[in-house]
Amino acid sequence: MLTSIHDIRKIPWGIPVLLFLKGNNHCVNGIFSTKFLLLNQFDDDKKCVTARELKKCKVCCDEFVLIPTDVCISFDIGCICGFQVFPDTCVRKCEHPPIEFEDSICGNFAITSGFQEAVIWQSNFGDHQYGRVSIEVEKGEKIGLKLGAYNKFTSMVESYPLFETPSYAFDLSNYSSIAIFKSNLDSEVSGQYEIDLISQIEIN
Repeated sequence: MLTSIHDIRKIPWGIPVLLFLKGNNHCVNGIFSTKFLLLNQFDDDKKCVTARELKKCKVCCDEFVLIPTDVCISFDIGCICGFQVFPDTCVRKCEHPPIEFEDSICGNFAITSGFQEAVIWQSNFGDHQYGRVSIEVEKGEKIGLKLGAYNKFTSMVESYPLFETPSYAFDLSNYSSIAIFKSNLDSEVSGQYEIDLISQIEIN
């Protein structure tokens, strides 16, 4: 027998719940459960309930803690076969400091005749990264060389002349890659680079 909206309304506000839903239009043979939810809105006209999805805190090891997310889902009451509440489960917003670590990347670069750039760093790291990029030219002219930082949101290149200073600090969170550019395609240039990184990983 399917759960009615009257049964759902008995669930206390702020208490985590699992909803058991029917699948393939067969309640008995195709039941599956949702993730942990907080019910937050009823619509009697549309006969549906809206719930906020919860996720487990990855840091709180001494107790089972659920964190409210920004994901809200609406369920048709006719799809709900049953539910289970967890009145003793803690629900709260956890703000744990991010994990921070340092790293250093170094290597050689070369831009031969006919080529314009050499990529020295790229990343798809989603959290915050900060770095200082240092360039030492060993062969070729430094005049006309630039650092080019590709903005990950616009794909535009932001340029920084290397003849003014051989070192730049970046908030790498905003960039997908960094390259060395030369203005004279017929020239050759080579040298070394070093990137000192500070990275932060958000826990939840």
